[in-house]
Amino acid sequence: MSKENLVFKLDNLEYQIHYLQGTLDSFQPRLNHTAKLYNVKGRKNQKRLQQKLNDLNEKKLLKEVDLLRVTILNNKIHNAEKHLTNFFEKAMKSNKDVKIDEAEIDSKKFIESVIVSKLVKLTRSKVTKMIKMKGLTDIPNWYTRHEFETIWNDKSNDKNPSYVWNNIVLKIDGASKFISSSMNQGKVKELMNTYENGINVLLGIAVKEPKKQEVNEKVSEEMDEKAEEDEGDSSDEDENISAQEDIVPDQDIDEDVLKQYDTLLVDSENEQDDNGKALDENINYNEVTDEEPSDEESDSDSETTEKKYNLPQLMNGYYSGGEDSDASDIDETEAKLVKEQTAMPQKKNRRGQRARRRIWAQKYGREANHVQKEIQEKQAEREKRQREYEERVEKRAAKQAKSDKTNANLIPIANAKRMGMNNGTPVAIAAVKPNVNENHPSWVAKKQAEEKLKNAKFSGKKITFD
Repeated sequence: MSKENLVFKLDNLEYQIHYLQGTLDSFQPRLNHTAKLYNVKGRKNQKRLQQKLNDLNEKKLLKEVDLLRVTILNNKIHNAEKHLTNFFEKAMKSNKDVKIDEAEIDSKKFIESVIVSKLVKLTRSKVTKMIKMKGLTDIPNWYTRHEFETIWNDKSNDKNPSYVWNNIVLKIDGASKFISSSMNQGKVKELMNTYENGINVLLGIAVKEPKKQEVNEKVSEEMDEKAEEDEGDSSDEDENISAQEDIVPDQDIDEDVLKQYDTLLVDSENEQDDNGKALDENINYNEVTDEEPSDEESDSDSETTEKKYNLPQLMNGYYSGGEDSDASDIDETEAKLVKEQTAMPQKKNRRGQRARRRIWAQKYGREANHVQKEIQEKQAEREKRQREYEERVEKRAAKQAKSDKTNANLIPIANAKRMGMNNGTPVAIAAVKPNVNENHPSWVAKKQAEEKLKNAKFSGKKITFD
């Protein structure tokens, strides 16, 4: 029995709600098939669809959507917990550095608390991101009533991220190191990424990445625009460049991305006031080269500013223990970019020999190498057979010629001795050819007998009777 596609069902319900609320312009379906389903062609199909949409009840749809979201979230949580629990149980058996007091907490309870706290923290950060992206004022009702939100708000809950870190992990020797190393394993990262992608699809915050060709075209266009601007600037403007541009180089950072790090980073304006040094107009920097801010200094400063994004909260397996730990999660687009740059290139399977030959035959026809090779092999085989046939014919003719010289059947027995047959050993003589005009000896003997009878003379006595 095939499983029901809950994401497609959720897409349909949300489309119907946006249709009733008149906000279809702001709705982006998760699946392409959803838009095709409601953009049918033909009068009958459009009439049937319109009749179906007119019979909708908004309150009923809102309840169904909330229940469906909770169902999908619970399925994602169950699947992630099951696989992560199997991994951590195997890792605990092979790791002897973690010393757990079974009297206080058993290993299964410890693993369950760690896994649930990680999932609660990740899910809460995604919900907060959805609120910012969609411009909502508060957490949706369906998630407010969920167990994860209850765990997040209850700081005394044994699965709350801050409680797990402060009251469980820190009190067990080697637990923090074990969690950090386990969370950095490839299998755990893959499971967490799968869960994160599922939550993104559920909340409708999945970002479609542009294709490589589109990215390359945008980069080339930006490079061309920068080159034109650099050529149009005068030399006076280059000399009066501000100190802020020397310290922090131009970076193509989206404003929306920077807003997400407002809670993580110190005010950049204050840093520039403290660290930035404006150029003195009274000093000729062409003569005093040592005091001129060089490109290397600006590069080093830019590297320090970029390193500020690599906070410990962004690393897997790290527990901050604070209430606002959701603000430390890295942005989804940044994580995908890092994953693309660090991932090994996937090896493409090579086509089979028959598939490659079909392509070559369609492209080159009879001029293809394998076709020419087959033709040459057939020609060589044909020549070989012809050569073997000619050799057999020559051998047969030579054997026949040799047997004709010594064939005793062609020599009459009466003339064998006279013609050189001594003791049955033939002597090299000329071949005797029979005369075709001569009659057979038996016929000659019969004719002679008949002639004698015709010419016979009477030799008896004549007797007379009285």
